[in-house]
Amino acid sequence: MYKILIVSNERISKSSSNGRTLLNLLFGYESSSIAQFYIHGKKDESVVISSFQVSDKDALNAFLHVKNQSVSNENEHKPTRKKISHSCKNMVIRNFIWMTYQWWDSRFEKFINDFSPDLVLFQAGDSPFMYSIAYRISKRWNIPLVMYNSESYVLKRRIYSSANIYSIWHFALMRSLRYWYKKVMEICSFCIYSMEELEKAYQKAYPHPGRSKTLYISSSIESGQTIVANTPEVFTVAYCGNLGVGRSDCLLEFAQTLYKVDKTAKLVICGKFPSFDLQQRICEIPIVEYRGFVSYEEVQKIIKLSSAVLHCEKDDRLIDLKYAFSTKIADSLACGKPFIVFASHDYPFVKYLEKHNAAHIAGNKNELEETLYNCINDREFLHNTVNNALNLARQNHNIQKNAEIFRQIINNMVYRKDEYINRKEV
Repeated sequence: MYKILIVSNERISKSSSNGRTLLNLLFGYESSSIAQFYIHGKKDESVVISSFQVSDKDALNAFLHVKNQSVSNENEHKPTRKKISHSCKNMVIRNFIWMTYQWWDSRFEKFINDFSPDLVLFQAGDSPFMYSIAYRISKRWNIPLVMYNSESYVLKRRIYSSANIYSIWHFALMRSLRYWYKKVMEICSFCIYSMEELEKAYQKAYPHPGRSKTLYISSSIESGQTIVANTPEVFTVAYCGNLGVGRSDCLLEFAQTLYKVDKTAKLVICGKFPSFDLQQRICEIPIVEYRGFVSYEEVQKIIKLSSAVLHCEKDDRLIDLKYAFSTKIADSLACGKPFIVFASHDYPFVKYLEKHNAAHIAGNKNELEETLYNCINDREFLHNTVNNALNLARQNHNIQKNAEIFRQIINNMVYRKDEYINRKEV
């Protein structure tokens, strides 16, 4: 089994969506074959791999010539610090500090040499310096680089919805990001995308024929072992997941509509609200039952006792989240429960679900009211998409199937590395 060095912002973990996405791709790998360089994330005791963390504070301390205390194994971990606000100015300054490479020292090189990776797996994001780090490691150790991409930052005209596209900071950030994306693509052996529409968009903007494949987000819920149970008498909808990126506002609208349609219904919400004000406004609605942040295992128990599961996206976040494909979507398809989606029909993931008739889609408030009325009053209608959802989960979101395809890609890239790379020493 070839050794994979992961370069990513977030630590591999079952508790975070990005961490769980990588973890599912690596299903079946021995822990001794995986190592990770990362910036932030909570330690997951159930995931034991060799790791090396350099936080933003570490990079800043190194830049200022203050002693760096990088974490170089899985038995140590720094306290979680608040992430840097993603304004263009902050990101440009942050990028400058990281790109001085003052943080790169003999301990980091020893970590890589001791692990002796066969391949770099880079999780793409919005930080140019991360592309540079992946590029540098690949070149320095003369090993193939595979990029996992679930984001469209490089393709955007406006990197963040709040950004001023005419500011010098936005220009500098986008220029650096696209420069380093192109540099990585010069040596990248293969690209894996989280959805087909994202792959098509990148292939159109930056053609790389024959060097890409879509592997949809996998579900940890195995096909044939779904968590379906008898539908409860009280119509109960479960929302378990990220409450940021505008989803709390969308959830408020859903709760109000559900209460209007059926005052005896229940909406169970799990997660952390971005503000106490939003939490109060939603929890004031009588049908809402807020459970706070719960474990992944507890989420499955909550889904088992529900009539349906919910995913929602706000219309005005379409630019930011156009190609987003939540891990919750994969789990919702695989869980054996009716799946309700409250989001614009313009989202590619919605079109994907509509194409396979795998969910009840409501693109606006009027459609939502009609959909909820039908789901509550017609149990045959409620369940008429479940089999399609399960079939789609088995086809595109099966953890064993996707992990095997991923393993074949890795094996092929390492075996044929001389055909893909021609590197000089850094």
